[in-house]
Amino acid sequence: MDISIAIAGRFGIDLLVRTAKELMGLNPGRSYDSWGLAYCYGNRLEVARSGAASPGRLEFDTLAEVKTDMAILYLNEAKTDESRGLEQPFVHGRGPRAWAFCHQGKIQHPERLRIENRIPDGPSSSERYFLHVLAEFDIDDPVESMVRIQSGLDEPEQNLLLLGADVLVVSSWEQGGDHPGFWLGQGELLRVVSPSPVPSFKELDWEPIPDRTVFAITRFRRVV
Repeated sequence: MDISIAIAGRFGIDLLVRTAKELMGLNPGRSYDSWGLAYCYGNRLEVARSGAASPGRLEFDTLAEVKTDMAILYLNEAKTDESRGLEQPFVHGRGPRAWAFCHQGKIQHPERLRIENRIPDGPSSSERYFLHVLAEFDIDDPVESMVRIQSGLDEPEQNLLLLGADVLVVSSWEQGGDHPGFWLGQGELLRVVSPSPVPSFKELDWEPIPDRTVFAITRFRRVV
């Protein structure tokens, strides 16, 4: 299973890398061969990707210079050559109008998704889900609009992270799954969203995010 992580607040990029490594360690039977990072920088989104690596030899050195206060990271499980190019996060738009998206799950009926005139980069049903979300999403009402979007789909696995230049939207939407879609770790100046608690972060209070829960974290940008 791929792994989605979101982080917001005051943190160094090493904390995000540590989170990724710990979560990979909690899945010893799985191998991850690439990652993708979308993060806020000034008034825009930036994206970094690792490229393919041999399973079990994934490195994060290129993230050393990244500075941000809000980011999503996606760890891609090792794939066959035929499935290359489908790695998340998916990104649409540029600069202040860009959006990045991670989907934790599988869409059963992608043909029912409305993507308007947007053209997917590949055959991924998760990317079509992203474009469907963008067609209906209201930046002025992020939580309620996301609830309307997801309530209108007869899909059991809709867990997602949606990141813009000023807001992070988190949805734990499993529709009766046996396990929480995401967990939320909260501290005084930090929030972490991940598929399971991260054991070494004892300073954070971890709770499962209830099914069919959507919330948004608005970014505060200092004027310099």
